[in-house]
Amino acid sequence: MGKKNINFPSESALQNDRSTHLGNAQSYLHEVRQINYRLTGPNTKLSDQDIFRLLELSDDCARTLKKYLSPRSNNAMEKDALLNKIDKEISQTNINTDFQREIDWLRSFGECFATSCEDFVGSNPPIRVQSMQELYKQSIRFRSQFGELYSKKKVKFQVIRDNFDNYRKSVFQVICGTALVCDDGIKYYKPRKEAFSTDSIWLGSRIFLFGGDKILELGNAEEKLLS
Repeated sequence: MGKKNINFPSESALQNDRSTHLGNAQSYLHEVRQINYRLTGPNTKLSDQDIFRLLELSDDCARTLKKYLSPRSNNAMEKDALLNKIDKEISQTNINTDFQREIDWLRSFGECFATSCEDFVGSNPPIRVQSMQELYKQSIRFRSQFGELYSKKKVKFQVIRDNFDNYRKSVFQVICGTALVCDDGIKYYKPRKEAFSTDSIWLGSRIFLFGGDKILELGNAEEKLLS
């Protein structure tokens, strides 16, 4: 029998799928803000459930980012007009902005996210974003390494408690990065496409990679994202 042809999804189908993934990313921001607010209250005890849920949310974000970049998992990312435009602009454009728009957008979900983004922009680590296809591969790589380190049976809760601020900071970065990529990408489908910019996607990709790398590093992964 001949090879079955797989039709590439329409632009409206891709938009609908990506809108769903953006909604998921935003729901993760809300949930993390609630957990963080509860943990910063007086006489608050850090429970194993809180620790595991924060870690789990970073994995959820990596899954959401993977699905956002390739919504139908049909291995045809090279045909995706949005991804092609992002790759072209990222490779040709010098990013020259203070990212205040992105910081303010994240602040609408919680001050902790704005602070996380500001800290990253201020430190400006030298992370290159080669392409959205590469980011897709890195999201898969993160989830594979994450599963090896942080399955429910393997989580070392006391180790995480002893270094909780660094874990929490890294989770914030993974979530901020995912949300920025998803939010700006969806603007490509709006009637006024001039509102679309790769600045947020470039920033979000780098924050995701940085935070994900730190989570793996904290778990003593043999392989990391930026190694």
